[in-house]
Amino acid sequence: MAKILEYDVEETYLSRKAIGSLIRLEKIRTLSSAFYSLADQLFSKDAPNNYDAFHESLHKIVESTKKYRRKELTFFEKHPNLKNTLAELSEYTKLITVLILSFILWLTFGYGK
Repeated sequence: MAKILEYDVEETYLSRKAIGSLIRLEKIRTLSSAFYSLADQLFSKDAPNNYDAFHESLHKIVESTKKYRRKELTFFEKHPNLKNTLAELSEYTKLITVLILSFILWLTFGYGK
């Protein structure tokens, strides 16, 4: 049970930006009920610790925010200038390679005649 709760807490932490997006988009009905249930389970003095309800609340939060999460950016999406520079360098490398191979072929087959 501890592993399941740990996973849901980590997923909720990863969803923190999506939660902010949902609040800004005013799509918070299911999210607010899940947070209310979670707070009730955590801080209620009358109710005993009900881990199943706690897990269900975290799961609702994770599921309602999953589609609003931002995808992880790739290395080249984080550094678009590097991507452009590498593309240019590869073109120049191709041109230089063609010139060198042409020169080698000229030396091998055409220079002596």
